[in-house]
Amino acid sequence: SLWVSGQKYTFCQTCADLTEHPRCDHGVASAAACEYGAALAPTPVEYCEHQCKAEGFCCSSLAAGSEGAISCTQACVMRALGKSWQDMASAYDGLCNRNHSGCSLDV
Repeated sequence: SLWVSGQKYTFCQTCADLTEHPRCDHGVASAAACEYGAALAPTPVEYCEHQCKAEGFCCSSLAAGSEGAISCTQACVMRALGKSWQDMASAYDGLCNRNHSGCSLDV
């Protein structure tokens, strides 16, 4: 799990909103979910959930990622709470670059 600005994020739960979409058939399949979420403009949680789901990403509950990865919604809300895109982006070895590396994360 990870705490960012008072919000707890977990990464190893089963998502309640899995779909047959290629980005969402088993949960958070790659850093793409986090990258997309981190690229969204900081907005309320509902907007992040809606935008990520509209792009085909699942695990839209703020409380749960899966497969040891940060979900699109979690990344979007982290940005809204003050994390920079560079803090998140895999290209900068940011939080999205977890490679399914476990259920907890300290920042």
